[in-house]
Amino acid sequence: MRHFFTVTFFGLIIKFLGLLRTNLTQKLIGASFESDCFLLAFRLIGFFRRIFTDGSFGGVFTTYFAEYKKENKEWGFSLGVLIVFTSIFSIITLLFCLFPVFFTQICMGSFKINKKILLVSKYAKYMFSLAFLMFMSSFLTAILNFNKHFFHSSFSLVLGSMFNVFCIYLGIKTKTIFFPLVIGTIGYQLLHVLYMLFILVKKYNFFTGYFFSKKFFKSISSMGFFQFINQIITLLFNFLFFRLKSGDFSYVEYGERITQFVFMLVAANLSSVISPLLAKNKHSEKFQEYVKKFFFFGSFAFIFPTIFMFFKSDMIVNLLYSSNKNTNIIWINQSLKISSLAIPFWCSTRLLETFLLTKFKNNSYNIGYLIYNITYLCTAVKLLKYGFIGCVWSLNLGIFARTLYLLYQCHIYNILSINYDLILNIFYKILWAFLLIKYVHSYFFIFKSIWINLSGILFMFLIYAMIFQKDFIMFFSKEL
Repeated sequence: MRHFFTVTFFGLIIKFLGLLRTNLTQKLIGASFESDCFLLAFRLIGFFRRIFTDGSFGGVFTTYFAEYKKENKEWGFSLGVLIVFTSIFSIITLLFCLFPVFFTQICMGSFKINKKILLVSKYAKYMFSLAFLMFMSSFLTAILNFNKHFFHSSFSLVLGSMFNVFCIYLGIKTKTIFFPLVIGTIGYQLLHVLYMLFILVKKYNFFTGYFFSKKFFKSISSMGFFQFINQIITLLFNFLFFRLKSGDFSYVEYGERITQFVFMLVAANLSSVISPLLAKNKHSEKFQEYVKKFFFFGSFAFIFPTIFMFFKSDMIVNLLYSSNKNTNIIWINQSLKISSLAIPFWCSTRLLETFLLTKFKNNSYNIGYLIYNITYLCTAVKLLKYGFIGCVWSLNLGIFARTLYLLYQCHIYNILSINYDLILNIFYKILWAFLLIKYVHSYFFIFKSIWINLSGILFMFLIYAMIFQKDFIMFFSKEL
């Protein structure tokens, strides 16, 4: 648990820096033509990265790393993986930089070269190295976390976040947009990767021979096939988003980034800590016990902030964003209120995926992702006429379908037993959180002072924790 609190402590700093970065970005470009192009370029880079290494890469790699560690072959295995993926990303980066407009046209479904295509391709060309840096981030983080260097993998993100915030702040002061956004975004990942690489080389004899694991690459290849299908569906999203009214896509992103604060702080941090633990104990009798405890803790952690964000979205938005000629904070508030409803499903999905990947149930992960994309796309086609509101609702429905499928898969593989006690326990928590926030918050939020408001939030959370102290005791028991 010391490692979880280490990751969470730095996670809080990173997420607050992330919210500051979002606030400064909104001040710099607002919700405008420029912001849409920047966000679409970032999405386009993600398309190429996810075909080869999606979000599941860290979980799959950690499981195989644990297998080869028993044979003292973990470093040779790691170096083989690094050589293969470095070669792949070098080739696609070179091709994209040579023909940026062509690839942007394909990914955005536009056969005419217009201002939007040119600006998106310009951002993507300068930032395309992010695809490789994101892979390196997942790769090095998985190795450091497995060897219990959670401090270094978390601290490196703080360095990157501080650099990103500094670049955007300079952009506001100098009234320049393009290069502060590009340099800040690349520098964030580059500092993160270089620091972890320095620690890894310093502590371990990393470059000592290599070999290519057929089992690992077979597993990754099968996932890559599903990812290719998923990314083709993602291209259809780009076709839709590209045709949204100028600024609408930015409102979706601004609201979504606040909800990701909770998701990354709780589920992503918890997942990064438990993945090595589950990989080491996947054949032991304690595996199911760990899964149940982690899922209970996760269900406790995300219910309170979800309901709080829903009821107090206006206060959060006013605190984080400022209205300008390019931004309507009322629309960001609407986006946040709707997207906050998906926080429990995002958090549950990350934990359930970790459980399944540890047991080599890769197809369950792949099909879950496919269900998410298909549901998202089908509902977006119908709801996109409502602008960014329809887009956010489509996203919520997609992640809801994905969570239900993964929960069912964990049940049939006997990884997580679903019973009435579990459902009633979570429902009981939701009811208490609802009552606390709905009726207790009025005694605190009549004041304009941010410190009184934060004191009220802390007070409510402590009451909530006391009600469910049984879950805390269970989770922090000596068995873990």
